Amino acid sequence: MDTGAVDFVVKLDMGNMKSVEQFIYEIIENIKIASIAKIVQNTVKSSIYSDNGHGSFDSGKIIAIGASAGGPESITRILKNMPVKIPGVVIVQHIPPVFSRLFAERLNKSTNLKMKEAETGDYV
Repeated sequence: MDTGAVDFVVKLDMGNMKSVEQFIYEIIENIKIASIAKIVQNTVKSSIYSDNGHGSFDSGKIIAIGASAGGPESITRILKNMPVKIPGVVIVQHIPPVFSRLFAERLNKSTNLKMKEAETGDYV
């Protein structure tokens, strides 16, 4: 919420029709509220993007991203907008093992960042 989100919704229970009706109501109400919300752009930049003057970053910092369903699209969008000079990035994506290497390769090709599937002994 601190980064600009107006609200959120809890994952829907598809097995409960009353839950579906309540979910629809909440979505409509949240859209109404979001349409009148006054969002202030945060102008303070995190030091996580601060170059130390040597083209590298404080080795004690990383960017960690976790996602589940719908994650690959969101992660791709986020990473496409990241500057090239950033700390190491660790991504945890709920995805079948057979697809994780392909996802890492896709990120490597579609972003300006060097991305790969993690292996034992890798440094971030």
